[in-house]
Amino acid sequence: MLRFAFLFAVLGLLPACAEDQGSGTLQVMLRAEDTITSGLSAGQGADEVVDGWSVSFDTWVATVGHVHLDRTDGEAGAREIEQARVVDLRGIPNSGAEVARFEDIPAGRWDVFEYETPIADEDAEPDDSVSDEDFAALVDADATYLISGTITNEQGQSCPPGGECRDTSEVRFSFAVPAETHYGPCTADRASLAGAVVNEGGTTTVAITLHGDHMFFDRFPIGAEEVDRRAQWLADSDLDGDGLVTQAELEMIDAADLLVSETHTLGGGPSDIAIDTVWDYVRAQLKTVGHFQGEGECPIDGAGHEH
Repeated sequence: MLRFAFLFAVLGLLPACAEDQGSGTLQVMLRAEDTITSGLSAGQGADEVVDGWSVSFDTWVATVGHVHLDRTDGEAGAREIEQARVVDLRGIPNSGAEVARFEDIPAGRWDVFEYETPIADEDAEPDDSVSDEDFAALVDADATYLISGTITNEQGQSCPPGGECRDTSEVRFSFAVPAETHYGPCTADRASLAGAVVNEGGTTTVAITLHGDHMFFDRFPIGAEEVDRRAQWLADSDLDGDGLVTQAELEMIDAADLLVSETHTLGGGPSDIAIDTVWDYVRAQLKTVGHFQGEGECPIDGAGHEH
C-alpha cells in the first residue's frame, strides 16, 4: 500500500512540474534599416543605386501592429497585441521604438511570430517621433506609410513617357501609401530559426525591421535571385516638371511605358495588386519591406519573399 501511495503522490506532482516552465517578457521593437536613416548612394556596389541617382528620405512614417505569438507545440496558447503603432523611422534611436510587449509569458521558444502593417486610423497610437501633422495626414489618406524625400544626380535628366527630356539634378517625392500586409510566420535569419526564444526571469528583445530601399527595386524580391536599385523611373515621373513627384502623377503613367523590360520586371509581386500603373508598383513594393531581426524573412500574406 505504501508503494501505491508513493506512486500516486509522484504522479500527482507531475502536471505541476510540467507546467512550471518559468516565465519572461518579450519586447518587440520597430527598427529602421540604415537605407532609411542614411539614404542610398549612387554606384555599382551592393545596396547602391545603379543608374546614377542618390536617395535621401525626409520622412518615413510607418504603421505596425497586430503582433501575434504562438507555439506549434500547443502548450502555451496564442498571445496577440492588436494595438497599431505609428512611428517615424527617421526620428527614433538606433535601438528602435517599442511596438508591443508580452509580459509574463512562458519561457522557451515561441516559434510563430507574425505582425501586420495595417491602414492607420484614429485608434492607432502615434509614437513621440511622429508629428501631429504627419499622423493626421496618414489617417486622412487611409494609408500605411508616409514617405518623402529627394533623389539627386548632378548629370540627371527627367524624361517623361512621350515627352522631351530635360536636365534636372534634383527631384522630390511625397507619398501616402496604403500597403496593408500580413507578415509571418517570421524566421530570425536565413537559417530559418523560427520565431523567438523568451528567456526565463528577464526581458528578451526582438525587432521588426523595415527596409527603405524596396521602393527602388527593379523587380520584386519574392523568389528573385538578384535585385538592383534604380531611381530614374522616379525622375521620369515628374510629368509637370515642377520638381515634385506625387501619387497623382504616378497614377497617370502606365507601368509598362515607364518600367520597361530592359530595366524592370513587373511580374512576381504580391498577388493582391495588379501592376497597371507606376503607383501600383510603388504600393506593391512597399508590401515587401517587412523583415524580422534585420534580414530575417517573413512570408507576405502567406507567400515567401527573399532579400
